[in-house]
Amino acid sequence: MGTRISRRPVRDPPAAGGAPAVAAGRGGHAARAVRRAVAAGGAGRRARRLPCGAARARVGAPADPVRHPAPAGPGAGCADRRARTTVTPPPLPAPGASAAGEDRGLHRLLRPPRRARGHRAARPRRGSAALAGGTRHRRTADGGAAVIRSPEELDGRTVDDIADVVIVGSGAAGATAARVLAEAGLEVVVLEEGPAVPAAELRPDFHSGQARVWRDGGAQVARGRALMPLLQGVCVGGSTAINGAIIHRIPETILGGWLKADPGLAVTVDPERLGEIWDRMDEELGVGPAPPDVLGENNRLLGVGARALGVDAAPIRRNVIGCEGSARCLQGCPTARRQSMNISYIPRAVAHGARVYTCAWAQRVTLGRGRATGVVARLHRGHRGQWCGRLRVRARRAVLIAASAVHTPLLLLRSGLGRTSGLVGRRFQAHPGTAVLGVFDDPVRMWAGATQGYESLHWWDERMKIETLALPPELGAVRLPALGAPLIRRLAEYGHVAQWAVQVRALAMGSVVHGLGGRAVVRYDLTPADVRVLKLGVLRLCELLFAAGAREVLPGVHGLPPSVRSMDELAPLGELPDSPQLFHCIASHMFGTAVMASAPKMGVTSPTGELWDCPGAYVIDSSVFPSNLGVNPQHAIAGLAWRLAERLVEEAAG
Repeated sequence: MGTRISRRPVRDPPAAGGAPAVAAGRGGHAARAVRRAVAAGGAGRRARRLPCGAARARVGAPADPVRHPAPAGPGAGCADRRARTTVTPPPLPAPGASAAGEDRGLHRLLRPPRRARGHRAARPRRGSAALAGGTRHRRTADGGAAVIRSPEELDGRTVDDIADVVIVGSGAAGATAARVLAEAGLEVVVLEEGPAVPAAELRPDFHSGQARVWRDGGAQVARGRALMPLLQGVCVGGSTAINGAIIHRIPETILGGWLKADPGLAVTVDPERLGEIWDRMDEELGVGPAPPDVLGENNRLLGVGARALGVDAAPIRRNVIGCEGSARCLQGCPTARRQSMNISYIPRAVAHGARVYTCAWAQRVTLGRGRATGVVARLHRGHRGQWCGRLRVRARRAVLIAASAVHTPLLLLRSGLGRTSGLVGRRFQAHPGTAVLGVFDDPVRMWAGATQGYESLHWWDERMKIETLALPPELGAVRLPALGAPLIRRLAEYGHVAQWAVQVRALAMGSVVHGLGGRAVVRYDLTPADVRVLKLGVLRLCELLFAAGAREVLPGVHGLPPSVRSMDELAPLGELPDSPQLFHCIASHMFGTAVMASAPKMGVTSPTGELWDCPGAYVIDSSVFPSNLGVNPQHAIAGLAWRLAERLVEEAAG
């Protein structure tokens, strides 16, 4: 559909933050001319006419990739007022300016061509028809579809759009669903809270990437007896754009446990069909073991230690094509080799007509006649923290929510949805983990090789997974047990340090609620049993490091010596209290805050992901998982989202 943009200004005061960063891509002069024309508006019809250059920019814009706006029909904003919850949007972090760019990997947002203000353009062609049509298509260096443009030119205006399906989130779940639905011929709009960051704009230092594409600049935490950072991405591609590219399917024992506890889940959780989906995804995303030439010493040494102890370990299966071993996965792949959703499924969805809005914070789901009718969002300028417009997207068929197990429940609560079971935001689960450092005589150079390239599932039945983890010096310094001159000496030998981690399939459950300013408040405390697994994991990491040849090990446990040279020095660990305060823990891989079940009192959604109390609204991310997995979940999330999306396609066809 075409686009309708109202000239009514957004009256909400802008959030605190710096001045907006104005993109300087193609058509920049025309965009500035449009803004000048709008600024001069209200003084009669003459001021509303667009400069001819701006008109050409609109009409000649490519219509294929991730585009902006389309119109709302009658009642697009008709929400059930009783269900609305007024919440101030969370303040946005204020990291580095968002520069425009059109290179590798990410695709700037493009608005569809339109004739003049107040008129709708012809419906753009999709798929191969659009690619073969008269519009110009620019290609990025890695072969992706064209580029994304920020919403800055929509300053102070309200954008109305309409589609068959609106998806909130562009991570593993949202991007996969967008790809499946768009390829099936449905009109899809995707809303992403974060910016689009092309690979060419990524800098080698860790801080700039962390500030730009990590949630809260990496400062999001879970509160309990110990503060625990929660690692999430907020950009096109979601957390798939900042993770270690580790691929696992849902373990058979986990799937079996789900079906045994609730046989009604078999409607969606079909192991045979999920296996077929994962096979296809493996092929499309280039999934395979990390090759020897990109392992690097940090990964290779784990294999050495495991073989010395008779422990099963192997190179990690990763979704990377042509990895160059830059060890910068956590900042965003600088060469666009990792097949994260911004590189893979978002471009595929876009090529089939999907539209993606970046920097669009979903405020609430709108309701009408007892069902979900769309989403209201607010637009902002990248991570600068200033709101610059509103977006109202009407959904003809469905609203799909894939904002993560932290932010999906908050959107449901703001919208007054999912309250039948009382479980929205409850049963939060995660994979807490901690790391141990080993110092070797020979160089290790963690910064050369795959960020995470080797793992051991030998003790998975004991609820732990061992894996390598390379960190740059500016982040690794936090784990070094020294200050001042001793810290300088430790940093001088950082090239000889290996770092390996233990990830725990924790029993603990927490909750997610709104805090001050609309921010997420996550309450999560490890159980004593979880802490004991962490203790055992640290011991096994130390044993593996010594077996691999480490001359000393830095266990990073309060109550133990900062540096040990034998396993005997770790004996006091068993006598320490079972407290999470012993460790430098982080939590990744969140689950369970809008769990699916076959009865309304048992879960927030049905086995198809549809909310029990709101037809047309679906949750498709890891929020619906009945439990955590004990392995990295991006493939599991994408596979289940694919399954849920194809059921929507079947319903639409029927």
